[in-house]
Amino acid sequence: MRRRTGREKICAVSITLATPPPGFQIVQRKVKFINLFPAITQEPREKIVEQQKVWDEYYLDPDNLEEPPKSKICA
Repeated sequence: MRRRTGREKICAVSITLATPPPGFQIVQRKVKFINLFPAITQEPREKIVEQQKVWDEYYLDPDNLEEPPKSKICA
């Protein structure tokens, strides 16, 4: 508990809302996804795409279609 409290205090002190000093550069980049195991993740990705299609169809016509299961797909 004391370690967490100390860590939170240090973070609160080190993070500031003040504007950065002149000459200071802020770099923001998007993270590029790298699939290291495409053969292993192919089947779960296909299931996720299929499940998303079912949900999209349901949102277009919820009165006539049964609600799909809300289960999560785990690899």
